[in-house]
Amino acid sequence: MLPDGPVTIHAASDQQADDAARGLRAVGIFDLAGYVVDPPGMSSHLDPVDLDELERLMQANEVVVLDVRESDERDEGYIAGSRHMPYRLLAAVSDGLGELPVVTICTTGARAAIAASLLAAHGIEARPVLDGGVEDWEERGGRTIEFRRCGS
Repeated sequence: MLPDGPVTIHAASDQQADDAARGLRAVGIFDLAGYVVDPPGMSSHLDPVDLDELERLMQANEVVVLDVRESDERDEGYIAGSRHMPYRLLAAVSDGLGELPVVTICTTGARAAIAASLLAAHGIEARPVLDGGVEDWEERGGRTIEFRRCGS
């Protein structure tokens, strides 16, 4: 679901606002009114999850892990038990994630942050993994699954 009117970006810096604008355009949100740096009384970011906390939350079945990378990236390996929705599609589809909080993950954190922001704007409790990604998860010994397409 796209916003009804222009979007104002709340950011911690000019660079963060530029990154957010680029990310919003990538998911089809083009009506941007502008941005405000460190607006009073507003939190400028979602509380991130690190990989240690993600592992604990997954073991306790307390979150849904949403891999927001593109399909070709996910095919190379994904976190066992995670769900998949490329971040650029989340503006149109943000329901059906269930009752648990959502943790978004990508490769470096940029898309995870955008995805978590979009989900939060739709009333879904979401937190991004900002410092790390699926490859880092695997390097730490976390279980990943490689997907092979038929005929390849």
